[in-house]
Amino acid sequence: MTALADEFTGITTYWNGQMSTVGGTSSSTPLWAAMTADMNGSSFCDGTTLGFVSPLLYDVASSGPSDYAHAFNDIAVGNNDSLGVGDGTDFPATSGYDLASGLGSPKITNPDGDPGLAQQACALVQSSSNPPTVSGVSPSSGTNEGGTSVTIAGNDFGTTTGAVYVGTQAATVVSWSSTSIAITTPSYNAPQGTVLPAGGTAPVTVVTVDPERSSSLNPTDSVFHYLGYAGGTTPVIDYIGRTAGNATGGYEVDIVGSGFTGATRVTFGGVEAERQIDVNDSNITATVPAETESTTCAFPSDSSICQVEVRVTTPAGTSAEDKILPAYSGAIEFTPSGVLSFTPGTEVVAAACEFDYAPTPDVTSVTPKYGAEEGGSIEDIHGTGFNVLTYFWTDFGDVGPQSSQDYFDLSITPTDLFIINNGDPNLTGPTTEPEAQAITIVTAGGLYDVPSDLFALAGQPTVTSLSTHVGSTEGGGTLTIDGHGLIDVEAVVFADDNPGFGETESTAFLTQSDTVLKIVLPGNLPGDTEAFACTETGCSNENPTLDWFVFGYPGAPVISKISPSSGPAAGSESLKDAVVISGTLLDSPVAVKFGNTEATVFENTGAIPGGGNAYAILVEAPPGKAGSTVMVSVETAGGEATSHGFSNTKSYTYKKSAPSAPRSLTAKGGKKTISSSWTTPSSNGGSPITGYTVELLLKGDFKKPVQKVTVSASTHSYSFTRVAPGVKYTVAVAAKSSLGTGYFASSAVVAAS
Repeated sequence: MTALADEFTGITTYWNGQMSTVGGTSSSTPLWAAMTADMNGSSFCDGTTLGFVSPLLYDVASSGPSDYAHAFNDIAVGNNDSLGVGDGTDFPATSGYDLASGLGSPKITNPDGDPGLAQQACALVQSSSNPPTVSGVSPSSGTNEGGTSVTIAGNDFGTTTGAVYVGTQAATVVSWSSTSIAITTPSYNAPQGTVLPAGGTAPVTVVTVDPERSSSLNPTDSVFHYLGYAGGTTPVIDYIGRTAGNATGGYEVDIVGSGFTGATRVTFGGVEAERQIDVNDSNITATVPAETESTTCAFPSDSSICQVEVRVTTPAGTSAEDKILPAYSGAIEFTPSGVLSFTPGTEVVAAACEFDYAPTPDVTSVTPKYGAEEGGSIEDIHGTGFNVLTYFWTDFGDVGPQSSQDYFDLSITPTDLFIINNGDPNLTGPTTEPEAQAITIVTAGGLYDVPSDLFALAGQPTVTSLSTHVGSTEGGGTLTIDGHGLIDVEAVVFADDNPGFGETESTAFLTQSDTVLKIVLPGNLPGDTEAFACTETGCSNENPTLDWFVFGYPGAPVISKISPSSGPAAGSESLKDAVVISGTLLDSPVAVKFGNTEATVFENTGAIPGGGNAYAILVEAPPGKAGSTVMVSVETAGGEATSHGFSNTKSYTYKKSAPSAPRSLTAKGGKKTISSSWTTPSSNGGSPITGYTVELLLKGDFKKPVQKVTVSASTHSYSFTRVAPGVKYTVAVAAKSSLGTGYFASSAVVAAS
């Protein structure tokens, strides 16, 4: 079966005063428990107890295609390789039951009234006999090699022989009745990492047939205890209840096994325990002694841990030594089946008789010093006292809340813990300045607070100014950025829009503080960009008026030709009247001047195919005095960056023409009126202005004026009356002379009241 387990879109939990999202089996298990409780208490069951529900799910699914479709959503796409350690082909989702999604996700009820999982499961229980119940296992313990004869007492076993499982292993059934079953135990299926002859506990489960039902676990009555020792003369340790602690000792641990009656001595690495209490044949509670120079560590060279042998001595002898292996160190990886992978000859779980002394961890640095506020940044916590056998978790933020806890999922060595920062759970939006963030390392050696000056959550910096806005494509110059929150910047990215992957960046910082960042400029292709200051959290917001930066080929630009070399005194306002400036090193123009007047650049076309280092710039010629000749010059980013100044000059002659557009045109709405005003054009085109054409146009319509008038040359304002209220208009004004009507100037959109 499946349940919502995604750690990012899991179930929302309110705990310890805050909301958090929980995913994985830690959330899907209680989610299923809650759904099962709801089904059990629904009107469909009407007081009937579902009991051990797992077999019922398969019974419902096998009832027929229609019943299956009403009770389950069949998941047929995807796989369960959530760790990304395989190619997704080992456990793919398919139609019907599969190992990726089981039977699918549940439909507890259906809004259209079809019988959902709750109704079908309850109906099966009500139509079948009671599930089997185990009330006793005798004897309740035996050797882990198996072969122990055991009688299981209980009810509702039925008369047909079914199956009995001890743990996950099938037992051999000797006899079967409705109230008693005799079996021979299988061998102990030890969990991964357990070194035999240690033992452990295993639940006893009875599975009946006709119908197939399973007994529920009763920890008191249906558990079998496998013992590494089963009646010999020498004590045997099955496991240590607490496998690690601080080197100072002084705390109690339980030692579980057999043959402990009359124990006279318990040692940890050869040092005798301070005291032994609650001694019986299968358990000793001992106080752990401190680690001293007399303590025998299995691997003395490992300063991050002291792995010791725990031994029990009775009048009959001393428990055998166990095989302790070095603790695994390195990257945390998983096999395609999701099992932790480690180097042969090492261990990730303590041996049965092993106890590990752990020092209190100590941290000297966290790299990078600034982590992402929303989490996800990889942090290298460097120090001492890290070990896979004794490490618990790291808290990012307040100690205790589950949302703060992060477990190593990248790498652990005695000196370095690579971990993913959890971020700030209370973050509502990016901050400008870095935000102090507490880090606490929790190990068997104790709790350690990382010094507060070693780590902070990065903010989103603000850029307020640049020392220069131009640079050479070859790079190598310097740029000083002023702003706020610059202390945690990791890179300055040069992009023509929001920064992204593959953009040009600089990480060569000469000076860095909260308000000033001086960098070495990188090389880049020619063109317009913006300088973004970027932290782990994000980059400064786009602001072209402050952070624009242009890269250009180094060297003084050269003009070889201007076409046309003359034009109207009114200037040019469209591409058809544009002036083309050709030459070399003209890429990334910063300024184009006609005399002392700056022109507007329509387009910098870049390299012309086959033209080598030839470039062309299309500009809008500014208005000028008819009959005058001015010199045209160009300055580029590359020229300015390398102090080569403006280009050579070429002449451009202004010819008589209609006037240029009026200047400073404004429009204002009144009660059923729209008033406008303007100033004289910068050029009359070489002939006196004789009047102005004033038009009122609907917004977006520049061909059919609603009202149109002509006023004298001395008039610089006009008010339109009888204007429809609330309708959006623009006012257009053009100057007239004996040479014709000039360019129109247009106002902003306005409406009458």
